[in-house]
Amino acid sequence: MKPIEISPYLTDSELSGITATFQSIETEANSSTVDEVTKNETILMRNLFFSMQIFIAILYAVIVFGGSMGNGIVIWIVLGHKAMRSVTNYFLLNLALADFLNCSLNIPLVVPSILFENTWYFGEFMCM
Repeated sequence: MKPIEISPYLTDSELSGITATFQSIETEANSSTVDEVTKNETILMRNLFFSMQIFIAILYAVIVFGGSMGNGIVIWIVLGHKAMRSVTNYFLLNLALADFLNCSLNIPLVVPSILFENTWYFGEFMCM
């Protein structure tokens, strides 16, 4: 099955469009200087996007770990202690269970698409 391409970030063609914009702005400079500046800016932009991808992946990992642990503790406390079984706490249990399932099943599927060039590897069924 062929992976589905998604692109919330800049693609190579968009980066080349930005490069062309930088070239048109720099009309007074020497042609070779513009090419060197444009090449350096393109490398800088790609490094910046890679750094942001790593930062977002780490942030997601912290959210998944913290959310799963925190909501797991709430679920354990409400279900494990009879004194905590009230209508309000069952409402909080419901919220904690929904958030636990979101943190443990939904969010981890986003991280590979961020790290691996915005490609969805889990098939069309999981994309829906």
